[in-house]
Amino acid sequence: MFNQKILLLICDGMADRPLRAFNNRTPLEKAESPNLDFLAKKGVTGLMDPISPGVSPPSDSSHLFIFGYESKDHPGRGVIEALGASIPLNRESVAFRCNIATVERKSNQLIVKDRRAGRIKGKDAEEAAKIVNEIGEIDGVKVKFFHTLEHRGVLVLEGNLSSQVTDMDPQVTNLPVAKAKPKIEAGKDLKAIKTAEVLNKFVLKTFTLLNEASFNVERTSKGLPPGNIILLRGAGKLTFAKSFSEKWGLKSAAVAGAPLYKGLAKFAGMQLHETPGATGLVDTDYKGKINKALDLLGEYDFVFVHIKASDVASHKKDCLLKKKVIEKIDEAVEPLVETKDVLKIITADHTTSSELGIHTGEPVPLLINGLSVRVDKVEKFGEREAANGGLNRIKGLDLMPILISLSNRSIEYGVRVTPEEKLFLDTNYEPLKL
Repeated sequence: MFNQKILLLICDGMADRPLRAFNNRTPLEKAESPNLDFLAKKGVTGLMDPISPGVSPPSDSSHLFIFGYESKDHPGRGVIEALGASIPLNRESVAFRCNIATVERKSNQLIVKDRRAGRIKGKDAEEAAKIVNEIGEIDGVKVKFFHTLEHRGVLVLEGNLSSQVTDMDPQVTNLPVAKAKPKIEAGKDLKAIKTAEVLNKFVLKTFTLLNEASFNVERTSKGLPPGNIILLRGAGKLTFAKSFSEKWGLKSAAVAGAPLYKGLAKFAGMQLHETPGATGLVDTDYKGKINKALDLLGEYDFVFVHIKASDVASHKKDCLLKKKVIEKIDEAVEPLVETKDVLKIITADHTTSSELGIHTGEPVPLLINGLSVRVDKVEKFGEREAANGGLNRIKGLDLMPILISLSNRSIEYGVRVTPEEKLFLDTNYEPLKL
């Protein structure tokens, strides 16, 4: 018996709902994907609810559940984003995930029209960050904004503050920007009250500064949505849970391009490896990521690979682009077809509707291919085909124990050591003497 190496490929938002444009098929079902189909045919498939049935998972939580962590372990989306972008935090920093967004003034409210300001990027996004950082300080609290990728950013507050505050990003359009308040469990905590006050002043200041900025005047003249506000969510303070290697006994590495997924890898203690051309966008180097992962398996027991592009296409509401992305993923995984001694897992972190442009609560397809699996009768990789698979329907927290078993590392409930080591851990064990 030997321990198989494990390669986990998460194709962000790859799952979808049936589309009229594809004659009631999903982009995954419509795509030409011979390699994914082969791996499914020679493996075992099923459906996975990353968190729980019907729950529309955010990417950060769904990945952590798939890695075997629980809600109590989550440090906050802002912290994960900051770790991924190598933004320095101390134990008292409060970090937030941010969007450069588009709002419209309506009476005394600011109505969200585009949460991503047309996926603003490049010079416009950098100019927005530069202007926002002119704020510097509010009520004695240091304020620093970091632009990361496209419309995304991180806000870091330094002061005697709390992370127990509500989000200001309503996460849907045509609703007003939300007022930050202490969370219910924070009650009348003075730190939480002050933090909320600072956040409300900060967001209003960003609108004042950005709304008439010259780059936004130019964007509006071109018919582009202005990046005229910073929306905040996912407050958190720096904490660390048990590392992935400690939890599962696996020396682990990660290949990812976007800051959030780099941050998730760092939070879990995985060794992050950069890959040239890994942009975290549709133009990423798909094949380069897979080839890098296969190289890393020479040194590591477990390699996590993240591809963001299918989610990007979904949020753009571009089902044709999503289909093309899935076909590029299929081309990239061709080397996995001939890799016999590696346990290969391909799945998504959530369903993203390319019609609605949002995450939805349907389960995602999951395939596991390797020497030890009980091959089922499924012959294609897709949402509805996977419903007939031998894995049936599992939750995200179920995945790692399944992989530990299939890679020949599981001994019995609660123990992850060799049989010989287990004997000496049992305090009742005593050798028989002649």
